[in-house]
Formats: sequence, C-alpha cells, structure tokens
Amino acid sequence: MNTPEVLAAIPGLTYRQLDHWLNRGFIKARNPHPGSGNSRSLTPGEVKVLKAMLPLVQAGIAPDKAAPIARKLVRSGKATLPNGLTLTL
Repeated sequence: MNTPEVLAAIPGLTYRQLDHWLNRGFIKARNPHPGSGNSRSLTPGEVKVLKAMLPLVQAGIAPDKAAPIARKLVRSGKATLPNGLTLTL
C-alpha cells in the first residue's frame, strides 16, 4: 500500500504521525524515499503493525514503546485490540 492508501485504511492516523514513525524506524517502508513528494509503500505486515500501534499511542503509550508491543501483537495473531482491553506494562 502506498502512503495515501494507508492513511485511508487507518482512520485517525495522520500523515505527520506516519511520516515521523517511518523516519524514526518504528515502521519500515518497502521503498523508503528521502525527501518530500515521494509516496512510500508499506507491506501488509507493516500496515497491521500500524493498525495495532495507533490505539496504543492514542492511549498514551510512547511510539518507541508502542511499536514493539504492536509487533508482538501482530506476530501472536492478536493485532486487533478489543474495546476495554487494558495493557499492564
């Protein structure tokens, strides 16, 4: 998926968040292009990580902590967080 498709598929995710997370390495692009005006592509696995990471960040977990948690959730097959789930870190 390219950047506009990712943003359309994940309600609440902003371009600034996605760009920052890509630049910091929390999310990995299939084709990382430096500079503005270039759309980056993400694998379906990275999109799943984003979908798991966003609610964690919205709940107040820092992105650098949320990314590895999201990856573990995706690997375990539990990438969708049900309403009311409490994580104890």
